[in-house]
Amino acid sequence: MKTPSRRGHSAEMEVLTMPRTFIVSVGTSLISKANEQNYNIATRETDFKTRHHNYKRSLDQFLERHSDCLHETCAELSSLFKNPDLKPQGDDNVLLLHTETFMGQACAEAIRYALGSLKNISAEACKVRGLSEASTDEFFRHGLPNLLHDLDENIRKAQKESQVILVPTGGYKAIIPYFIIAGILYEIPCIYVYEDSDLVVKLPPLPLHVDLARWSTLKPLVDLFDGKDVSEAANYAPFQKNRDLLTHLLLETEENGHKRYRANALCETLAQKAEEDMRRPVLQFRTLHSPLLTFLETNGNTRYRELFERLASVGPHIWKGDQVPEMADHALLHHADLFSIAERLLLPIFLFYQEHRSEPFLSPRELLVLLGALHLHDCGHVIGKVHRTDGSTLSLYPTEIRDHHHVLGYLRLTEPDKYQGTEIRETLTATRGAGSRWEDADIEGILKAMALVGLFHRKAMKFYDKEGYRFIDGHPMAIIDCLERFLEKNSPKINGCQIQFQRYALLISLLRIIDCLDEQGSRTGGEDAVRFHEAVLLTEAQEEEDRAERLKGVIESIMDSSNAQDRKNFFETIDKYIAGLVGHYAHKEKRDGSQGSESGTSSDPAQPQKLSAADFRAQVDNFLNECAMTHYKALVDGYVMAKIRAAFKRLQKEHP
Repeated sequence: MKTPSRRGHSAEMEVLTMPRTFIVSVGTSLISKANEQNYNIATRETDFKTRHHNYKRSLDQFLERHSDCLHETCAELSSLFKNPDLKPQGDDNVLLLHTETFMGQACAEAIRYALGSLKNISAEACKVRGLSEASTDEFFRHGLPNLLHDLDENIRKAQKESQVILVPTGGYKAIIPYFIIAGILYEIPCIYVYEDSDLVVKLPPLPLHVDLARWSTLKPLVDLFDGKDVSEAANYAPFQKNRDLLTHLLLETEENGHKRYRANALCETLAQKAEEDMRRPVLQFRTLHSPLLTFLETNGNTRYRELFERLASVGPHIWKGDQVPEMADHALLHHADLFSIAERLLLPIFLFYQEHRSEPFLSPRELLVLLGALHLHDCGHVIGKVHRTDGSTLSLYPTEIRDHHHVLGYLRLTEPDKYQGTEIRETLTATRGAGSRWEDADIEGILKAMALVGLFHRKAMKFYDKEGYRFIDGHPMAIIDCLERFLEKNSPKINGCQIQFQRYALLISLLRIIDCLDEQGSRTGGEDAVRFHEAVLLTEAQEEEDRAERLKGVIESIMDSSNAQDRKNFFETIDKYIAGLVGHYAHKEKRDGSQGSESGTSSDPAQPQKLSAADFRAQVDNFLNECAMTHYKALVDGYVMAKIRAAFKRLQKEHP
């Protein structure tokens, strides 16, 4: 294996740190150029093959005489040597794919000779079976499919230890699309010189991909006929219906006197690409390919981008166990939508700053924190309990999880061992390898910065000197200060640097704006998805109601059986408290943004008193003391939790 190396580059070309393999299509322009200088080489295949050894020597001599200007001798060498930034060097390889003709082979061998003997560049000539004269049926039935096969095999082999560049300048124009297709599938560039132009055009791999619907039709047929006798396909209707495409994916081979189909090597690549795409959630498509990631790089330094890409690659798994189900996919579709909104908001601002400011709108570090917070700000939805200072744990109601998910997300990222965050931390620390500049403290600082922006994304969290946010009584973060005070005690460091208050305020404001621009209706998935999801939620709500009824029966059996009125009053009071808690939550979730008070009596006397979770717990505890039911608190809590879950699931139909 050749060792990686560095080479010079222009602004248009990337820095290459490993050898390159040029895969070149070879035609017969070398013969035409030699004849312009009176070499009198035959230009018809039938004439050429009678003296092909002599003509090959003439081609070698022609190239030797023009060793100082090889780019003028044929289309293939013109593409390789006209651009000084692209021309092959000593550690590169050149693979010359030529037609199954004497003329094509002689030209490829002469170019190989020139590269090796005159330029000391490793080169190899390779014949494509069936790729003869374009006017023959063999060219289309066997030659082009074999070209795809050979391209696929050679690209995969070369990519193991080099960067691949395709050069489809030589040969028939019909083969150019096949090189372009290979470039798209493997995301590698093509370079091309148009006839006598001095410009070497770089054809980038366009953002096109496998047609998943069409491939799902073709793949089972490819699997079925791989190794089968060709005659078996003659009257098979599905094969005949897709024959034009299958003839490029199944190669006809001769085995023991029988013609058999063998799957083209390209099929393995198509299957791999299709499998990757079909299994990749929409969130990964949005985040891993966002143009915003360009601004995570500075002067070729890509470490911030690589860190975020690693985080984004496991994005869909972060919301496993979401405890606050909604009518739409809050976890994946919501966050995919947010990245689209972020692009539409931020890209024009970055462009404006590039044109009118001396500094970028956000530094790579700040953008990393913002994008990470955009990705993680709702990850607290999976946390169902908290640890209190007295060592006890408290199970949270669904309403509490939703109300405090921003705090739970902060805990998940800053106390991963307690709050299901170890996988996220390990995802980022796994990016550290030999020579990496990331330290554990830096990873911890990055996660804390992302967590901090996510913590303050709710409008109940204030920036300046205001009354603190009330979390869970008995928790170390029971009261959370405003941003200004919070940073005085909890300002994380990234590579020894801190983000200042005003910049955090900007990042948080951007996150709030982006978050509020998304709306659930755009990600419902259509009427059918809504109808099915609603049916599931209502079924689950009824299951919770049934669970509550069973627990109610157990509790009633414990109570004084002679006093039915007391049993009725007991559950009426508990249900009234539950209605107050659910009403408080529903009031805060109204689309008009009205938050209401934390507790208090409703203006409508027919409505129960609205209760915050803290007030609800206090009311229930006091009532159990009055009824001498504290010994059965666990059973009552089970009843309460089931009733709240049922009400919460029914509320999702109205969730904005």
